[in-house]
Amino acid sequence: MAHAQVLIDPIWEKIESSAVDGIAEGWGVDVDSDGNIYWPINVNTNNQGLDILCYKFNSNGTPLWSNPLFFGGQSTQQAYVCNAKSEFLYIGGRFCAVHGFDCDMQLLKVDKSDGTILWEVEFDFGFNGYDEIDGLEIFDNEIYLGGWAQALESGPYRIDIGLLKTDLDGIEIWRNHHGELDTAEHLDGHFVVDDSFIFGCGLWNGDNTSNLYNGYAYLGKFSKMDGSLVNAVLFGSQSNAFLDIENALGMTTDGTYLYITGYTILPGADNWQMFIVKYDKDLNQIWYRDWGGSGSETARGISVEDGIVYIAGLSQSPEITTQGQADAVLVEYDTDGNFLSYRVWGDAQDNSFRDIVVDGDVIYLSGSSGEDLLTFGGSSEEAFLIKTLTRSALGLEDSIQENTIVVLPNPASNVLIVHIADHIQGPCKMSLWNVLGDQVLNTTLYDSNSTINVDQLTSGLYLYTVENALGKIYNGKVIIR
Repeated sequence: MAHAQVLIDPIWEKIESSAVDGIAEGWGVDVDSDGNIYWPINVNTNNQGLDILCYKFNSNGTPLWSNPLFFGGQSTQQAYVCNAKSEFLYIGGRFCAVHGFDCDMQLLKVDKSDGTILWEVEFDFGFNGYDEIDGLEIFDNEIYLGGWAQALESGPYRIDIGLLKTDLDGIEIWRNHHGELDTAEHLDGHFVVDDSFIFGCGLWNGDNTSNLYNGYAYLGKFSKMDGSLVNAVLFGSQSNAFLDIENALGMTTDGTYLYITGYTILPGADNWQMFIVKYDKDLNQIWYRDWGGSGSETARGISVEDGIVYIAGLSQSPEITTQGQADAVLVEYDTDGNFLSYRVWGDAQDNSFRDIVVDGDVIYLSGSSGEDLLTFGGSSEEAFLIKTLTRSALGLEDSIQENTIVVLPNPASNVLIVHIADHIQGPCKMSLWNVLGDQVLNTTLYDSNSTINVDQLTSGLYLYTVENALGKIYNGKVIIR
C-alpha cells in the first residue's frame, strides 16, 4: 500500500471553548440540501455541567444564527448526533439529571430558520440507568433512534442496545432493546435505515473492566416494524489479552453496501488499530482492513461518496502525528478496499475527528481538542469544525498509486511473499520492525515476487517499510504467528 500523507489546510475553521475553562467538545455535524452546516456542541458554560449550544453556518463559514440555541441548566446535557435532512433540525444525545449513570435519551426538534427549540423529549428505558442517543435517522416522516439503554438490570455499565421509533413530533411509536445480563451491549454512532430494515453497529458482550472491554464488534439488522432482531454478526480479532476490545463506532452506506469503522486490538499487539469493514445488507462481509502505525488509532466518523470511503478519527503513532501526542486523521479507501491516502490535522493538544459529512467536493469534520482523548477519561477543552476539500478536488489522485506493494500471507507463519508492482523502480530495500520499534529484518528485493523467511521471528504485529530505488517509501503491517 502507498501511504501518502498530506496535512489538512482548512478552507475555514471554527473553534469554541468554555468561558470558565471547562469542557467543550464537538461530536455531530450535518449539512442540509442548501449546503448549510449545523453544528451542535457541548460546553460547560457556567460551572454547572454541560449545555448544548448549536450553530448554523453557510458554506462560506458565515454564521446564519450563532448560538441562539441554548439548552441546559443545573444538570448535564450532551449532543452526539444531528440530522438536518428534513424540514427541521433534530439533535440527539443524553440528559443526565444527577450523574453519569442516571441519564435518559434526549431528542430536540429545532427550527432551522432561527434556532428556536420547538420541543424536547426524553426517553427512559428504566432502572434510573444510563440511556443515550447515538444514531438518528429520518425515513418516510418517521424518526429512528438508537444507542445505549439500561433495559434489563440496574448497575453501572449494565447497558443494552436501545432502539426507538417516533413520529416527527417525538411521539413514541415503539421501543425495543437487545442485550445480555452482566455485560455491556450498545449501538454507537450513525446507523442506516432503508426501505425494510434498520442496521446498527456497536459493542456486544463487553465483560471486563467496567464491562466495556473484551467485547466483540457488532453489526445488527433490525425490523422497522418493531425493532426486533432479524440477524446479527460479530467480527474483529478476539483474544483474552487484558483490555482487548473490538468496538464498532460508526457506519454509513452507499445504498447497496454498509461501511463500518471503529477500533481493534490485533493478535499479539497491545495498541488499538483503526478498522474499516464492508458488508452487504445480508450481513456477509466483503472485506476488512485495519490501519495504523506503532501507536494507537481509532475512528468514529465515516462517509462514502463517489467510490471513496472517508474515515475520520485519531492517531497516536509518532510516524503519523505531526505536533501533539495525538492528531486527527482522515483516512481514505476506495470501495474495493484499496488504501489511498491519509491526511492529518492538529496542534500541540490531542485532536480527534468525531464526525464527518461529505457534500459534493467539500468535507466538514467535527471534533475535539484536549488531553488524552484516546482514553475514556480524556478532557476535551475545545470543540472545532473544519472545512476541507475531497481528494479529487485537491488533485491528489495523481500522487497516489494503489496496490503497489502486497505482502502475503497475512497472518504469516514461516515465510512472507512480497509482490512489487511492475511500475515500481527497483531494486527495493525492505525492513521489518516490531512494536517496540526494533528493526528485526533488513533485506534487498530484486524480483517482483520475493520470498522472505520469517520463522525465526516471535509471534506478533510487525511494521514493514519498502523503499524503491528512487527513495519512495511504502509502509504496511503484517502479523506473524
